[in-house]
Amino acid sequence: MPFHQWIMFLMVVAALIALPGPSSLLCMTHGARYGSKKALAAIVGGCMAALTLMGLSVLGVGAILQASTTLFLVLKLAGAAYLIYLGISAWRSAPVQLEVPDECVETRFFSVWQGMKAGYMVGIGNPKDLLFFGALFPQFIDTTSAVVPQLSILAATWLVLDFSLMFAYAVAGKSIARFLSRLGGGKLFNRLSGSAFILSGGAVAMASR
Repeated sequence: MPFHQWIMFLMVVAALIALPGPSSLLCMTHGARYGSKKALAAIVGGCMAALTLMGLSVLGVGAILQASTTLFLVLKLAGAAYLIYLGISAWRSAPVQLEVPDECVETRFFSVWQGMKAGYMVGIGNPKDLLFFGALFPQFIDTTSAVVPQLSILAATWLVLDFSLMFAYAVAGKSIARFLSRLGGGKLFNRLSGSAFILSGGAVAMASR
């Protein structure tokens, strides 16, 4: 893979991942609720979703997704419904104990599997990732050369950027939690994060190609 092509991929992916969206919102919320370390489960789940979409893109499913309006719509609406479900759950949950996120009572009920599942479900239905892997990702692969080495470089680049930036969002969520704790904001946090998830779900549902 030419170096200039990798640099172009790096710039596009960095901008795509850094742009706030459903996955970054989830990581911030988990960082606030459970602490940045436990938010790693959601981050890993999101990375696994990206690898799934990447693999499907290489197998040609990305082209099918790009061509099929119905399939794209189904995946998009499923992702939107899950985000709205997360929002409603946040509204109905007990006030978050925000004083010490990494050691709060709520972490006793934290499940790594649940965190990974949430990260995967949000990532797999993210419209911007669906469009990227369906339309743009294949253009960075030179079919006249060995595909596996190229795919390994691109996958490693995505994972390093995705993990690093989403962890930064989780740390930011932890900082927000500490700020809200001074306002007695456990319930306020639920309302804000729940509303953000619901609005994000609505935005995803209305998103076009």
